[in-house]
Amino acid sequence: MWTKDAPWPQAANRTKVIVLVHQTINQASIPWLVQVRDFAREHGWQIDLSTEAVAKMPNETCGGQEGYTWPGENGGAAKILFDLGFKVDWVDMDGPMIAGSYDTSTAGCRLSIPALVDRVSATLQDVVALYPHVKLVHGEPLPVLQRQPHWKEDVEAFQTGLAHKLGVRVVAMQADVHWTDPGWSQAMKDLHAHLREKNQLLSIIYNPSAGVGTDADAVRTMVENFDAVEGRLNIIPDIALIESWVPNPVFAMPETSPTTVSWVVNRYHAARSRLLAQFVGQGVKGRLTNWNDRPIPNVTIKGYKPGVDFSTPLPRAVRTGVVPTNAVSALMMVRINTECECDGANHIVFGPIGYRERSGGSRASIFSWPKNLQRYGGTIVRGKLVGGEAVTEVVAPPGQTFAPNSDVFPVTPGAEFEFVVPGATVGGRDWNGYAAIAWIDAAGKGIDRFVLTPPPGKALMATTTTRPDGTFLLRGLPRGVDGPASVTVEFEGDATFRPSVWTPAQ
Repeated sequence: MWTKDAPWPQAANRTKVIVLVHQTINQASIPWLVQVRDFAREHGWQIDLSTEAVAKMPNETCGGQEGYTWPGENGGAAKILFDLGFKVDWVDMDGPMIAGSYDTSTAGCRLSIPALVDRVSATLQDVVALYPHVKLVHGEPLPVLQRQPHWKEDVEAFQTGLAHKLGVRVVAMQADVHWTDPGWSQAMKDLHAHLREKNQLLSIIYNPSAGVGTDADAVRTMVENFDAVEGRLNIIPDIALIESWVPNPVFAMPETSPTTVSWVVNRYHAARSRLLAQFVGQGVKGRLTNWNDRPIPNVTIKGYKPGVDFSTPLPRAVRTGVVPTNAVSALMMVRINTECECDGANHIVFGPIGYRERSGGSRASIFSWPKNLQRYGGTIVRGKLVGGEAVTEVVAPPGQTFAPNSDVFPVTPGAEFEFVVPGATVGGRDWNGYAAIAWIDAAGKGIDRFVLTPPPGKALMATTTTRPDGTFLLRGLPRGVDGPASVTVEFEGDATFRPSVWTPAQ
């Protein structure tokens, strides 16, 4: 990979920074590191030393997870690079607040923010002594960070304390996004707004979504993820990292293969599109251009309204997690207008709900509800065809509930799992409720619930084609819908241009 004839010349020239993880540096051979150094110099790359920054202590039982390291490990990695003539420009920290302060499991040390500052500075002070002009990058998982009630104040206190201790400041925050968690997009908006207010850079890791099992799926989700951030949310990061920590994609090159990491680098550098529109009369009038305002002609524009599309299979909401260490069994459930501090009009559809352990265990379970007509007070439950598949339809007016449970099934403590809920709403309203896994301990007592609420989905309403000047008129798209989600106008992208989305709120 680090030779002049390596089959990724275009992607290598487009790369600006290479990330070297401290464990890799400490374990790598000197000839390999020299090869990386020379290749980086030839291409003008900057170097990012990636660290687990929270110090582990020998007398503690906590700290046995990602984010922690023994004092001296980061400094040792920096010393190896320093002795080989590397110039380190960036040092990033892998989730110090989540791992060090917020994690309430036995692996987390639950440190106060001042104590966390001391632990992190202990692992980074030797790095800064060798590279006093490095720029610090503070990475945390999204939306896990934003679910902490005082995350902004804690981030400010942590970064200020670290700057005081080390003499260098945090210039960027890095989003390690849980792409299958429906809350990631709002968390990204919140982080983006916060960093603009603080005049800090935004870094985003574009990695595969959890649960992928093939190279093709890994690459597809990497592309979908950066297109969702930049084309749908219109958030352009200052730093984009193309990375993968899962087995797929297996290969980094050649860049001509659409199942490699270097192919993703080149796809990221495809031209961005920009879609501007407004409602006019009975339709939407707009223009599609590149970012230099040059028109994009003869491409398809689609209009969607929120809610289920009965012509296609239900979209799958996926959330991943780790089974609690004291859980021995679980059950899956759906809760509508009950046990949710919510009450409203519901018209939802959902398919077979699934639990599957991906590593550390092999257990799985499926929960589906009968499709025959049933009434529970004022709630109606029946079968419905969506995309040719029979699913469950629930109509629950305000004050009426629906609360089915699956049978209890065994789980593996500590296993990584995925929870899949195929679902949508009819008409685009949100669920007043959720689907969940309820964990159960050996005494048969409930522990906690792992909650997932599917988004409303979207239904195709109209299509059109852009004219030579990039303009278009899309007829038949409603101005308003019954729910908080909005209609969208979308260009799905092509071989030359990346996708973009317009909503009335833009």
